[in-house]
Formats: sequence, C-alpha cells, structure tokens
Amino acid sequence: MATRQRVLPLFIGSFLRAPRFVSPVKSSRDQGFSYIVEVDVDTIDERLGVSPFMVLEDGKPLPRFPVQPEKRADEATLYNVRTYGEGRHIHIGRHIFFSTLDNADPAKAGRKYILLETLTFNTNMIQALLALNERRTEMGNIGAWLLAKLQIYAGPILTVGKIDVPGPTTLRLRDIRIDLSRYGLPPLQAESATIHWAQAPGQAWNHVAFDLHGLTGAGLPEAAWLTCRLGFSTDYRIRLDHLELGRAALSWLRCHLDWNDQDGLQGGEIACADIAPLRRDLGDACGGVDMQKAWITSFCKAIRSGELSFGARLDDETTETLINAFSPDGTQRGLTLRLTHDGDAITMTCPAEGAYAH
Repeated sequence: MATRQRVLPLFIGSFLRAPRFVSPVKSSRDQGFSYIVEVDVDTIDERLGVSPFMVLEDGKPLPRFPVQPEKRADEATLYNVRTYGEGRHIHIGRHIFFSTLDNADPAKAGRKYILLETLTFNTNMIQALLALNERRTEMGNIGAWLLAKLQIYAGPILTVGKIDVPGPTTLRLRDIRIDLSRYGLPPLQAESATIHWAQAPGQAWNHVAFDLHGLTGAGLPEAAWLTCRLGFSTDYRIRLDHLELGRAALSWLRCHLDWNDQDGLQGGEIACADIAPLRRDLGDACGGVDMQKAWITSFCKAIRSGELSFGARLDDETTETLINAFSPDGTQRGLTLRLTHDGDAITMTCPAEGAYAH
C-alpha cells in the first residue's frame, strides 16, 4: 500500500513535466561497464514499476530490454548493467545506471548523453507533446493546456464536443465521452462540465473544483450530477475535500473530509442515500448472496484487527451496522459514516440521529 500511495504523486509530477529533455545533474563511473547519472527530481523508477526516463546516446535512445526477459541477463538489475553492459540501464531513485552500446568509456569516446522524461515511447506523440509544451504560456489557461495534453495521451478514448475558456482559472466543456471499451468497461459520458481552480499563496494546498451534469455510466443514476473539490500540494499529493453525486435534486452519495496540513485527516462524513445498488453489486462481487454476509463480516474483522488498514477504527455498533446494512437481506435504505479524530486514530461511527436517507 505504501508503494501504491507513493506512485500516484510521482506519476502526476511526470505527467505535468513530460516530455522534457534533462541534462544529467552529474555523471560518474560506477563499476564494471556501468556509469551513473543523477536526475533533478523524484520520479517513478524501476522499483515502482517503470522508469519515465529514456537515455539518449548521441541523440539515439539506448535499447529497452524486454519487460518479460527471456534470459536472466536481460532482467533489469544493476548486476546486469555492471556485468554485461551493451546499453543496459536501470533507474533507481534519483540515479540512472547505464552502459554504452559497445561498452566503451563514454568520456574517451566523446559521446553525449541526455535524458528524456516521457510517459510514452510513441515518437509522434512525443513530438506533439513537445510542441504543446512550447505553447503553454501562450495558452494562458493551464486547464486548457492540461486537457490538450490529456487528449494527446488518450487519443480516441477521450473526446470533447466543445471547449470554452471564459477566464484564466475556469474551463467549460460540453459533450464529454470516455470510451473504455478496450479495457472491457462501459463508456462514461457527461453533457457538460465546469472546472475551477484556485492558487493559495503561502499554503501547502491548492484546490480544483469539478461540476458535472448529465453524467451517465454503469452503476450511476441516470442523468446524474456530480460536484467534487480536490486539494493538491506542491509535491502532487491529492486529498478529497468534498464529493457529491445525485439525480434531480437529490444527493445520492455525499462525502466531505476535514484535513489539517500538518496532521492529515481530522474527520468528516460519508453518506449514501440509497445503498440497495451497492448491496446488489456487493453480492455479485462476492460470488452470490451465500457468500455476501461472510465476506462483509470478515472485511470488518480485518479492519478491526489491523490486518487491513482502512485509515479508521470501528466500534462494535458501527461494525454491526455495516454488516447488517450490506447483508443480502438488509433493508436499510440510507447509511451515514462519521469520521472523527480520536487521539492518534480516526474513529468511524454510524450516528443514529440524522442518518442520511430519502
């Protein structure tokens, strides 16, 4: 879980920066055929999945060895870079260990090395993204620039019918469609969306607010609306401040979380007005109603025992409420979970008064 939590902010950082050419901060001899270059920022690396850096030798990329190597010598390990060379390289932390194609000393051969931070190895896409980056200041609206960047990466997956730029901190979109069929998922579409963002000078967190209307997709109420407020820090961490999903004038799901920049999550509330669809989906996910209650019971037990970190602890009453609410024969329509800061932990309770219901 710690690894997954670390990947997202690093990935977002690379998305905002890439593609860009980076001159190594410094380079030096390592061991065997290996040399070291240091990069200027923290990014995803081989330990977290894959490196966003391409190593260019005199303008040409060093070969990427197979993701699923046929022999041990092709595995992405520091030992293989040092022992075999021949262009092998590996990214660990802020250091990239690399070897030349012919195992020659790069300094004596007069070769020049540069790094390309990129989230794609498609040459045409890289060229389009580089051209877009040059227009960032000219575009003025950072949201329009990010949307254009996202569309280049997504290709036909993301389509927007109309884009309006009413000001430097607002973006309005119409007829948005996300086609996820290639991943075996149903499409998601919205009639319109408005995005606002605000900078907070001298504070760790800034904010982005989304307001979507006519949102449709699997598991969502027909013609739903959604409002969301996200906070983000200078190191690209994200927090959810508010989320509300509904249809007509009714909120179907509502969530707000209270944060402190120094101490993290302080409390909040998560409320669902109609948990029947969630109960049905849970039954399918558990393999049928016979397993449903056993699954939710073991889930709550794992949270209480600490085997599954959920960021909050459950008392007896909350545990019983959750089990009864999500059991196949449950009749509860609405459910409210309240999070409160209690010492060094977050306590989760189901308040009897003011429970969220139609």
